[in-house]
Amino acid sequence: MSIIETHSISAPETRALRHSVLRPHRPLSECVYPYDTAPDALHIGCFLNEQLIGVGSILPDPRKDASQPTSWRIRGMAVQEEMRGSGMGGKILQALIDHASAQSLPAEIWCHARANARSFYIRFGFTQESDLFEVPYLGPYVLMVKTLHPIR
Repeated sequence: MSIIETHSISAPETRALRHSVLRPHRPLSECVYPYDTAPDALHIGCFLNEQLIGVGSILPDPRKDASQPTSWRIRGMAVQEEMRGSGMGGKILQALIDHASAQSLPAEIWCHARANARSFYIRFGFTQESDLFEVPYLGPYVLMVKTLHPIR
C-alpha cells in the first residue's frame, strides 16, 4: 500500500528536487531563491512511502504593479516526472494557497509559470496576466496571479 504525505520541510530540503526537475543543466545555486528563509515562507514536500517526490514554496515577495497590499510568490514547484498527473502537484499547490489565505488579507499569489503549466494554475483560480516571455536557459513563461479575498 502506498502512503502519500504532504507536510512542511526546510528550504534546503527542496533544493535537490528543484534542481533535478527545474534546472538540471544549471548550477545548484540557482535553486536558492530570495526570501527562501523569510519567517513567513512555507516549503511543502510531498512524500510517497517517505520518499520526497514533489516540492513547492510560497514566499512573501512584493510584485511590481500588484493589485493587493500583500503579495505571495510561488517558487520551485517540482514533481518527479514519473509522478506528474497523479495529483501530487495539486496537493502541494493547495497547501501553499491555504498558507497564504491564512495570513493578512486581502492578498495575491503570483508566480512565473512555465507556459506548459498554465492550465494547472488556471484550475486553481489563477489568471494569466502577461504574454509569453522567455527566461534564459529555461524557456517560455507567463505571469499567473490569484487574488485572495478575506473570508466574511
